[in-house]
Amino acid sequence: MRTGLAIAAALAAAATNGMAPAVSADEAKGGKAPSLYLQCDGNPNNMSAGEGIARFIGAVTLLALFAPPVEAPDAEARKFGTEGVDACSALIDGARAEGNVARRLPLILARAVHRVEALDYAGARADVDKARGEAAAAGLNGDIYFDRSFGQSLDRIEAAIMARQGQVAEAKAKLLEKAVAYPNSLFVVGATEDFIGLSSDVTEAEIAWLRSLARMDHNQIWVLSARLQLAGRWREAAAADEAYLDYHGGLGFDERNTEYLTATAIVQHIAGNRERARALIADARRNFEDRKTRGKPETDTSRIIEHFDLFEILELIDRGEMVEARRRYAGRSEWVGITLAQSLHLNGLLRANAAPAELAGALATDPAEILKKRRETRLAELLAQDKDNKTLFGKILPYADVGSFETMSGRVWKVEKSKMLGKESPKAKGMFYIDCNPAGWQPCNDSMLLHAALLAKQKGKAGFTFWRDRERPIYGFVRFGDPGEPMMAETQYFAADDVVAELRRAIPSPAELEARRAARKAGAR
Repeated sequence: MRTGLAIAAALAAAATNGMAPAVSADEAKGGKAPSLYLQCDGNPNNMSAGEGIARFIGAVTLLALFAPPVEAPDAEARKFGTEGVDACSALIDGARAEGNVARRLPLILARAVHRVEALDYAGARADVDKARGEAAAAGLNGDIYFDRSFGQSLDRIEAAIMARQGQVAEAKAKLLEKAVAYPNSLFVVGATEDFIGLSSDVTEAEIAWLRSLARMDHNQIWVLSARLQLAGRWREAAAADEAYLDYHGGLGFDERNTEYLTATAIVQHIAGNRERARALIADARRNFEDRKTRGKPETDTSRIIEHFDLFEILELIDRGEMVEARRRYAGRSEWVGITLAQSLHLNGLLRANAAPAELAGALATDPAEILKKRRETRLAELLAQDKDNKTLFGKILPYADVGSFETMSGRVWKVEKSKMLGKESPKAKGMFYIDCNPAGWQPCNDSMLLHAALLAKQKGKAGFTFWRDRERPIYGFVRFGDPGEPMMAETQYFAADDVVAELRRAIPSPAELEARRAARKAGAR
């Protein structure tokens, strides 16, 4: 198995065989000016975001621990545009270039970012290709730790460049490659970016990614639903919304959210499920009034009222009362509480055969113009980010701290008398507390998911559903079951075998870890 061992061998070789890092004239004179490293990416020599992997391997660890004191990270010291390119180039090229591949890769991507700032998109793409080539030469590609951490940065930066070159479809495809390859990894799924504002086209890879995201955070079902709506897959969107109602209802919250009911009613109506839509909207009205009567009103009523109004318009359309439907829809200059797909759908329906005088307010703009303005706005936002010397650098992710994953091996794989599974929730029958203590932030989610999968198999269940506490992310709730059982909807369901197959590569069993360590030891001799 190359996991871990490939990183150790490649980075150790690079650290011991590489040339000594360059220093600036100011450093040589003992001055206090920021080093070229800080000017390039804001991180000191050999103390980049790659420190987690660096500390995992012997040779780099020795270099890092016994080197002279280094500067502190300082993003404010980063240069911009061509000045940043020059600072990075002094460390990447030439006789005294940085030789540690773990440090070189962030420097190369930083130069790519600076080239974007300087509007040199071709040069930026060339730097991404260079970084890919050096990562491949070091044997890093395909390693689960690299792929799911810093390795994603290559795709993120390349996609950002493609989007600015107008290659939105290609950018989306590039970003989604790893999201599809690692569907049970929050590292990948959560870090994948969304280009919906630049393109209304919806691919199967996007839907697969959003399904993975929704499994890890049930609130993301609304994002999945919105994208399904945009693809015209209204019945699938309605099913996703219904799954959310079922799942959220089973979590045992004290109050029901009226907006969830109204949002689902609208999608069900457009999907053609009129009876279900009307039952939902009636339930929503009762809940809305009941909460006010009990002194526990909704905190944001504007969106709910907008949903009630839109539902009435859908009913008018259903009855063929198009003039009144247009009047009510055009009565607002903009509908802010509905999805893009719903806006396009209503505009298309109501503008058809409308008299010129009726095309006012929200009906003044046709669907094609709505999409055009949305793309222009999103592109302007992207280009504005290129001037802040911060947003693009945020796309460069840290390396995984391999040791923190391996440390969790014994705790995660111990299913008898589990130390991670807690008591049953007093509010949600069948859901049990689970935590990742004492895991670091990187392996936390993997630890809980892998342990839940192992427990499911022990209990004779095919899978589980999971709810992660957003305010306390080291805690979650898990429910074990089989497909078709309560709170086991497809949108939330993790297949235990799939989770184990993927995540055991990051958190190996004790026996696998022992073999891995033995292989490292033999390779170091």
